[in-house]
Amino acid sequence: MADGSPDLTRLAAARADFLASPEAQISGVPDLVAASWRRSRSAGVEFGSYNVPYHQDLDFDSRLSRCARPVLRRLADDMNDVPVSIALADARARIIDRRDCSTSVGRVLDGVDFNPGFSFAEQGIGTNGIGTVYEAGLPVSVVGSAHFNETLTPFACAGAPILDPLTGRLEGVLDVSLLADDWNPLILALVKTAAGDIGRNLMLDRSRAQQALFETYVKVDARTHHAVVAVGDTVILNQRAQHLLSPEDQLVVQQHARFLMSRRTDGSNLVRLTDGRSMQLRVTRVVAGGDTTGVVLLISDPPPGVGEQIRERSQTPTAGFGAFIVEPPAEPAPAEEPWTLHSGSSAWEVAARTVWEALRDGTPVLLSGEPGSGRLHLLREVFA
Repeated sequence: MADGSPDLTRLAAARADFLASPEAQISGVPDLVAASWRRSRSAGVEFGSYNVPYHQDLDFDSRLSRCARPVLRRLADDMNDVPVSIALADARARIIDRRDCSTSVGRVLDGVDFNPGFSFAEQGIGTNGIGTVYEAGLPVSVVGSAHFNETLTPFACAGAPILDPLTGRLEGVLDVSLLADDWNPLILALVKTAAGDIGRNLMLDRSRAQQALFETYVKVDARTHHAVVAVGDTVILNQRAQHLLSPEDQLVVQQHARFLMSRRTDGSNLVRLTDGRSMQLRVTRVVAGGDTTGVVLLISDPPPGVGEQIRERSQTPTAGFGAFIVEPPAEPAPAEEPWTLHSGSSAWEVAARTVWEALRDGTPVLLSGEPGSGRLHLLREVFA
């Protein structure tokens, strides 16, 4: 229709045709809805029976709930006396909060178990404004006969994903439901805006260190077309880094990044990837509260000849991190040098060299790191 509202009669006819002949082509239906009908049918959802699963183990005071509350209150105030109900669902499509702006629609929704604790996952009840958003990862409006299940066809709903800005992970779904006869396409725009506000609250709820890491990553990524990796309490990779680095290479870069966090050097480093390539890392240190809490690495091909220079530097026992990661020597090292037991990580080999030299010279050495970072394993390997 011209105002953006769905043609309910056409939707009903298309739904009837699909239920009668699932293999027939679906026409006149939004792509997200048509895809949801197919998923619902494949999942074995019954269009004529209605049963919403209930869960008792929900966290109604989760981080998502806390960050959503001020947005839900504001949205409910803005829509006071409008016949809608606002629902917040978690990352598994289970309702954890509901706010009724009108008692009339609230009573009707009670009749279809649209209440906290109930799961509106698509594989349970078919197309709807919570489960379909969860499956598609996109905002969607489901009006009248766009619902797969017959019981929900009197209703309309608009849902939008709530994304964590730091990880991009779907943390929940915001939904506004009402009777189909009262549908207004502007509701979807309101829901998308409110879901974005909740996402920003999730970001603000994170620690200062995580915020600083994310802000530095965004600034570096905006100024380059190269691969960018941020490492701190979490790890962020831009699309270029995901294409450039295999999972094994990503682990090598992360290990080296954490090694850099314990050093005072910035500038450029060189790291050798698992396939033998050498990549230059330009380091931006992230500091919060006076402490280094992460690093952001810009990854690119090294200048011509730099790799050879680094190999020459690495031949001397005094070579350390300095401006570069020390690559393993090009020729076999003496048997007594333990770092020739290649771990796949240049950072690990440099740490092993440092410990070996301290043990050789009889000087004290302190290894620090998080539990599970391999301190004891490294000492055992070098001492042996």
